[in-house]
Amino acid sequence: IALAELHDPNLAIEAWEQLWNLKDARDVAERELLHLYRSGAHWQRRADFLLAKTAGAEGGEHAFALREVAEVFRSGVKDRPRALDILKQILETRPGDPVTLLTMAQIYCREGQWEELSKLAERTLTGVSADVTLEFLRLIADAFWKAKEYEQGHALYRKVLAAAPDDAQAVKAVEEYLTQTDRFEELLEFLESRV
Repeated sequence: IALAELHDPNLAIEAWEQLWNLKDARDVAERELLHLYRSGAHWQRRADFLLAKTAGAEGGEHAFALREVAEVFRSGVKDRPRALDILKQILETRPGDPVTLLTMAQIYCREGQWEELSKLAERTLTGVSADVTLEFLRLIADAFWKAKEYEQGHALYRKVLAAAPDDAQAVKAVEEYLTQTDRFEELLEFLESRV
């Protein structure tokens, strides 16, 4: 009624929140609340609601719920440190969770936290194929390269080449790095090893 007749989303949110708190029609209330929070850009309220909802979740469901909360903090609330705190909670129980690690890598890249990103590159992803692990290394190497952190990028591209010797981006980056740093003997050895 608040939304249809009064055209007041805030009243509608309050009504759905009351219904949620009464534990009545929770599925409908949850769906409507999430829709109203998103459509009205009530990101903090959406984050608070989702965070409260994670309290009863366990295992994989808990990790998924926390990822959703972290995404709201990252994209909606624009509170990346808070998003990182939540992602670190996931890693406490799932240390090699690939989705969590990739999200953290994106945040560290955006924030220019190169030391943290470097530590992240040393972590082992669990339960994923070698291709996913390789893509994770590429993502971090590319981030270092784009930020002109060439030394770290070079080291990671070397790791990429160890697993995928014909990776064109990694080959190009290593050649550029060795040329820019006047390491011509090493460049010659690198090129010879490619023949």
